[in-house]
Formats: sequence, C-alpha cells, structure tokens
Amino acid sequence: MVKAFFGEKAIPYALLYDQLGSFLALATYGSLILAIYGTGESKPTIKSVVKKVVSFPPFLALVLALIFKAFPYPPIAVNLLKILASTLIPLVMIAVGFQLTLQLD
Repeated sequence: MVKAFFGEKAIPYALLYDQLGSFLALATYGSLILAIYGTGESKPTIKSVVKKVVSFPPFLALVLALIFKAFPYPPIAVNLLKILASTLIPLVMIAVGFQLTLQLD
C-alpha cells in the first residue's frame, strides 16, 4: 500500500517506521504486560524485557538486514530472492484460507 500511495522511494521509510517505531514499542510493552499479568511468579526486570525484545526474530532480521545493506548482493542471490518473494502472496492467501472455518446454519 505504501508503494501504491507514496511510490517506491517511501518503502524504506515505512519499513524503518514500522520496525523501529511500532515494533519496538509494541514488543517492549507486550513483553512487560505478559511478564506482569502472566502465570509466572517472577516480576519483570529490565534485563528480561530487553532480552525478549533482542531475541525476537523480527528484531534479529531487522538488525541483519541493516548490517547486510552495506554489502552488494550477488546477482544470483537477487534473482533467487525475487523468485521466493513472488511466492509470498499465494502462500499468505493459502495460510489465511486454512484459518477460515465455514459454518453452515
């Protein structure tokens, strides 16, 4: 949607806003709420919340992406990633379809 509304140049800004803004705030707040109201007996500490945020897979992917952005990718890797990316929408549609349940009343 960002590409449709704002063009190709807005995608990096949207990703940074999403990952560093929304994700970081929600991951920190979510970890804190789960630690406070969860079934565990221990109270949340700064160390445990930071550990959960830093070990969260989307955060690790963001860090790796920012590190590898400085290096050029080989053309075969770019082509492979384009092929894999083209399968994303059909896979998501199938996954959502499996989650739907039909109820005939």
